[in-house]
Amino acid sequence: MADIRQYRKEKKNSLAKDAEAQNDGEYDDGRLKKHRLRIKLIAAAAALVVVLVVVLCVVNYSSGYKSYAVHNSAARNDNGYAKYMDFGSGYVRCSKDGIAMYSYDGVQQWNKTYEMKSPLTDVCGHYMAVADTDGNQIHLFDRSGYISTVDTALPIMQIRVSEKGTVAAILEDTNAAYIRLYDSEGTQIYNIKSTVAGNGVPVSMDVSPDGHLLIVSYTAVEEQKLATSVVFYNFGEVGQSEVERVVGGYDTYGEQLVADVKFMGGKAAVAVGENTVSFFKVGEYPKLMADVKQEHTVDKVLYSDKYVGLEYTDSDNVRRVDVYDTSGSLTAAFKADGNYSQYIFAGDALLMYGESSLKLVNMKGRTLFDGSIEEGIVEMISVSGDNEYICLGPDKLMMIEFKHGG
Repeated sequence: MADIRQYRKEKKNSLAKDAEAQNDGEYDDGRLKKHRLRIKLIAAAAALVVVLVVVLCVVNYSSGYKSYAVHNSAARNDNGYAKYMDFGSGYVRCSKDGIAMYSYDGVQQWNKTYEMKSPLTDVCGHYMAVADTDGNQIHLFDRSGYISTVDTALPIMQIRVSEKGTVAAILEDTNAAYIRLYDSEGTQIYNIKSTVAGNGVPVSMDVSPDGHLLIVSYTAVEEQKLATSVVFYNFGEVGQSEVERVVGGYDTYGEQLVADVKFMGGKAAVAVGENTVSFFKVGEYPKLMADVKQEHTVDKVLYSDKYVGLEYTDSDNVRRVDVYDTSGSLTAAFKADGNYSQYIFAGDALLMYGESSLKLVNMKGRTLFDGSIEEGIVEMISVSGDNEYICLGPDKLMMIEFKHGG
């Protein structure tokens, strides 16, 4: 009897413990469920915040820039005769009596004095070349300052520089013209001689960013008529096996003058004729991608690594800018009213500006900014993307940034 009572007592205690343990498990499960629910709510709230931020950013950016801020300004003190260019991590001021580089906050980095009547300049990557028209010296600079001087011995008509420091120059002699290439130390690499009666005189030329290719437009006289051609040269290994290093030639321009040739980045080039614009894909050998015929006289050509802009006046006396990509496809067509007289590319947008007013439009035709610079505008130079610029006013230079907020 005592054993039965003891058994029942032990059994009762055991059941109580099991019940207590079960209750503890239910409590743990409930707490775990609440914890998981809290995590889900926090994650959902965070996701909602992210979505709202993205939506606000999209709405804000798609609506364009609302204002601009002037970060730094300085008096020009150049009487309007200096040329300014974006270069490295700052800008350069080039005039008849010297050149100087400044950081964006206006601190001078270096300078060099000289005397020139009509300076020629070209910038590519880390290098910049400066020469006097009809002079016989080319000064080469990088971001740290002066590097070397090339003595050409003959009058200089055009200069170009590559991002490797290779310098190309068109030189003029009494009965011939020469195109010469120099390395960054001033040593001559190659010489091309041309005459009117031969392959023609060079009208325009450009050197590729890597310094291996040269594009030249020539004009000759054949049977008392002008004859124009565009020729590509290769100064790498491929060109060594070609006659006079010529790797491509195009003479389909007839009597029209091809006044400008340009490399667009490293893999494209363009030749601008009076009524034909040719687009080339460039490798070791060039390939003609498109010949775009023009119905109107092109007044100005704009370049970037991605786009070519042709500015002209149509038959209704309306100013227009047609934009093509590197393959020759029409990307955008802009109409400009009388307030704008100058145009530059800024990233994937076109900036149109006049004496004080300016308008920024992307390639889809959306206006990103439409306003004015109260200090006045002489020239705008794109620095970064489509919202940072060097603004040259009549009396001062300003670093400005377009802003989305007021």
